[in-house]
Amino acid sequence: MDACARRGVFDPADAVRGRGAWLGPDGELVLHLGDQVLVGEEARDPGLIGDHVYPGRPRLTPPAADGGKPARDAAARLLAALEGWPWRRGALDARLLLGWMVASLLGAAVGWRPQVMLTGDAGMGKSTLQHLLKAVLGDRLLDVADATAAGLYQTLEFDALGVAF
Repeated sequence: MDACARRGVFDPADAVRGRGAWLGPDGELVLHLGDQVLVGEEARDPGLIGDHVYPGRPRLTPPAADGGKPARDAAARLLAALEGWPWRRGALDARLLLGWMVASLLGAAVGWRPQVMLTGDAGMGKSTLQHLLKAVLGDRLLDVADATAAGLYQTLEFDALGVAF
């Protein structure tokens, strides 16, 4: 009880950080994977890290460790696939969607969260594109059936992941 009193009032809205990417106190990337928290290059167990609580949650797929040329090649293949859709503005829209995918992986580590709305006539490939997004982003993209604020809060809890309605 003394330790709790010294720590002060606990407000989960400001102190709890769920799965996803966050900024650390020195601007470093903090990646909460559910069963571990990567702070820069260091892996830690969930719990109190600095001023924030990173609770244990179901595991997210960790980022690929090899980066470099394999990652650039994969990104180029993904961009080429996205450019195959009948975008109104062509390659620009494909690049914007690729940028949204990267931003969704950065979660709360960026100061703003972009949004994408897919529209088009029947047969344009919207559903196929949504399947591609889910295949690429995997467990970092949450499917939300209830688009109300309450439904979103219940699905996300404290996580900072991409959301698809």
